Amino acid sequence: MNVICKFNFSIESWNFALNREVAEHEWKEEASYWYEQIQTRESIKPKLDFLPLAQRRRLNNEARLMFEAAWDLTNQEDNYPVIYASLRSEINRSLELIQSLVTEGSISPTSFGLSVHNALIGQWSILKKVTQESTAISSLYENLEVSLLKAYTLLQEGHKKVVILLVEGELSSKFDYREQDLQLPLSYALALVVVPGNDYTLTMVEEATLPQPPFIDSNLLFIKSQKLGLQSWDSYAQERSWKWCKN
Repeated sequence: MNVICKFNFSIESWNFALNREVAEHEWKEEASYWYEQIQTRESIKPKLDFLPLAQRRRLNNEARLMFEAAWDLTNQEDNYPVIYASLRSEINRSLELIQSLVTEGSISPTSFGLSVHNALIGQWSILKKVTQESTAISSLYENLEVSLLKAYTLLQEGHKKVVILLVEGELSSKFDYREQDLQLPLSYALALVVVPGNDYTLTMVEEATLPQPPFIDSNLLFIKSQKLGLQSWDSYAQERSWKWCKN
C-alpha cells in the first residue's frame, strides 16, 4: 500500500439539500435501494425565500439546491475562498443549448453564459459578495476529496476558512447513457466550511485493484457516514482510494 498524500483538517459546519425526500433510516440502505425506491419519488424544488424573486429566477434546480445547502453556513459579511466541484455540472443546460442551436439556429445568450462549469460559483460569489479566490474543478469520482486537498492548501496559505460546494444533478432523460454510474437516484448539494484542525485525517493510497464502490458517490457516502456515525470509511477513484478517519 503506497501512501500518496495525507493531511488533516476540521469541518466547522456542513449541510446538504436533496431534491427528493429521504428518511433518516434510509441512509443505512445500499445503493440499489436508492435507485429502486428513492429515484421514483416526487422531485422537490427549494423555495429560497431568502433571495429576491428576480435572483431566484436565474437559478436552475442544481443551483437552488446549492444555495439551500450553503446559504446559512456563512454570514453575508464573510469573505472566504470558495471551491466548487461537480462531475455533471451544467451538462443538461449544454445539451439544451445544442438542441436549440440545431432546431432553431440560435441560443439564449443568458443560458449560454450560465452553461459554463464555473457558472454556479460565479452566482454564489455575486450574491454572497465574495471577492476571495474561487475555484471550479471536476475530478470524476473524487470531487469531495480533491476539493478538501485544495482547501487544505488554502488553509496552509493562511486562510481561516474555506467553503466547499459540491453539486450533482440527475441527467436529463434526453441523454442516452448506458452506464449506471452516470445517473443518480436524486439531485443534491453538499456544502462544507473547512478550517484548520485535526478532526479528520484523509489519506490517498495507491491501489492496483479496487473493490466495488460502497455507495453512489463519495459526496453521498460522506453524508451517509455522518448519519451512521462512522469513524472511518473508504472512497474510491481510479487506481487509488481515499481513507477517511474521524479522529
